[in-house]
Amino acid sequence: MKNTTKPKIDLNRVKKVMTASEKRDSLQKPGPRIKRKKRASGPKEGVIQEQVEAYLTLKGIRFLHIPDIVYRLCAPYSPIKVWEKAMISRYLKGTPDLLIFKKDMISDEVECMDNSCLMLELKRKNEKARQAQRAWHKGLVVHIPQSFEEARELIDHWAE
Repeated sequence: MKNTTKPKIDLNRVKKVMTASEKRDSLQKPGPRIKRKKRASGPKEGVIQEQVEAYLTLKGIRFLHIPDIVYRLCAPYSPIKVWEKAMISRYLKGTPDLLIFKKDMISDEVECMDNSCLMLELKRKNEKARQAQRAWHKGLVVHIPQSFEEARELIDHWAE
C-alpha cells in the first residue's frame, strides 16, 4: 500500500512572491537611519605631531615623544616575550603624545628647583581621546589641541 499523505510544507521557508505594487512600496519606504561618526578633518595626527616637534626644536625646548614602534612591540606577532609586552603595555598605554619640559626660573639668574612639564595629546578635529588615554590622563592636566595652531598657542603661553 502506497503512502498517500502529502508532504508537509514549512511555510516559514517559502518565499513570498511580491506583487508589483508591493515592490514599489518597499522601494519608497526609507530604511532605518544609521548614525555615522563625524569624520576627523584637517591634517593627520602624525603631520600635526611633526609640525609641533619641528616648532619645539626651533624654539630650543626639550621634549619627549615615545615612538609608535614601542607600542607595536606589544602586537601579538612581535618577537618579544609576553612579560615584556605586559610591562610596555602597562606603563605606556595612554601616555600623551608629547611631554614638553622646561626649568622654571625665579628671575633671569636664579633657577627654581622645580621642573615644569606640559603634556599634549594631539588629535585631529572631531577626534576624542581613547579610553586608555583618558585613564592615563586622570588626575593630570593633559591638553588636547586639535591643530598645530592650537598646540603652538599652548606652548607659547606655557613657555612664557
